Amino acid sequence: MLGAGGLAVVAAALASLAGALPARADTADARTRLAQALGQFQAGHWTAARDRALAATEADPDWGFAQAILARTQLALGDGAAAEGSLDRAIRAGFDPRRAHQLRAHARLLQGDAAGAVAEADRAAPAIAAMQRRSGRRRWRQAAM
Repeated sequence: MLGAGGLAVVAAALASLAGALPARADTADARTRLAQALGQFQAGHWTAARDRALAATEADPDWGFAQAILARTQLALGDGAAAEGSLDRAIRAGFDPRRAHQLRAHARLLQGDAAGAVAEADRAAPAIAAMQRRSGRRRWRQAAM
């Protein structure tokens, strides 16, 4: 009937159908949901933005950027504890931890940890200054062209 290789193929197909393995459609769905979340956030609809960002992270749990956007929506809703958890997941999924300091400072402030918020903000300052310097250089290069 089926050899070991055939059984492995069938098992993989069944696992994919059951949602145990990520499918390509999940990545596309995650990107669509995140785009919707960003649109809702920009319009000031933070609960809808959070719901769509959460859907994006459920579709692709290993997408660090989606986890970071989820954290940003949670901050807008005043949920510092949830935002900090989302930031932790974002970093574990590959989101640059230097980009998380400012968000984490906000999360700590919402949780009543003023000292922790100041410490995180201090860590953010050098990273933000570096980004501003790089951005300024790009603008100068573009203006010179």
